[in-house]
Amino acid sequence: MSLQQNPTRQLERRLGDWMRARLPHLVSELVMFTLKQGWAALFGALLLVGMILSSKIWQPDWPIVRYDALLAYALTLQFLFLATGMESWREARVILLFHLTGTVMEIFKVHVGSWGYPGEGLIKLW
Repeated sequence: MSLQQNPTRQLERRLGDWMRARLPHLVSELVMFTLKQGWAALFGALLLVGMILSSKIWQPDWPIVRYDALLAYALTLQFLFLATGMESWREARVILLFHLTGTVMEIFKVHVGSWGYPGEGLIKLW
């Protein structure tokens, strides 16, 4: 995807150009670095918010268990990131490889008894 097709990169470029024109070089670089780090952490931060909120409000009699709802929330976030162009399909493929690796490691850890799931869920491996 080229710079002209990616709205996130266009926004980053315009913001960076605006800051470099108005702020000292080191300040503009620090601000842009901070914004990029925040952008990179957005998915994790939103997932953490979902985990905290669900731990506070979740009721055992709700029709879906909390961990399955969190998985649905994470998949919805991922879909929205892809649909809005906040994340590219190339980035999603790399993330998928990490998740596949992590899943294999998780299956092993559950099998040997060093990890267990703290709550109920329909979508559990072993």
